[in-house]
Amino acid sequence: MKTVLFDESTGMLIGWFEGGYKVDGLPCPVEPPIYELNVFDTEEPVYDPATQVISKDMVIDIPNGMYKSVWTVRNKTTFEIAMEAWHHPEFAKRIIAPTELVMQYPAVETWFRINDLPIVREAGILYCYCNLILPAHQQLVDATQGIVTIEDRPTEL
Repeated sequence: MKTVLFDESTGMLIGWFEGGYKVDGLPCPVEPPIYELNVFDTEEPVYDPATQVISKDMVIDIPNGMYKSVWTVRNKTTFEIAMEAWHHPEFAKRIIAPTELVMQYPAVETWFRINDLPIVREAGILYCYCNLILPAHQQLVDATQGIVTIEDRPTEL
């Protein structure tokens, strides 16, 4: 069994030991404020990663001599789900366009690459990330209306 030494006076773990705390190969008892706690690491519970978030905390239980895992499962917020599809959260906007559009307007891809702006391609769709649409590009945006979508990064409510 794996154990851990815990110093209650500092709230710190001192060390981990396979087969218990030993000195010169022999079990060595400890006295408060030092405690030797058995480590119980429980299995991760079943959850749906598409709609839920899981977290694990290790809890000190001195009366029962345990250092144990406690799992929490909660539903994802609408914001978290929306942000999973937002490939580059550091950017405020994204332009969504079919890849064929690049053949008609190759300067768009060149402009994004020259300016070190990310482009993500997924199943025939381009996601081009930026922080603003420049006035000089508005004519192109207007010309591709209905083909190109411009979205603002999701915000938490």
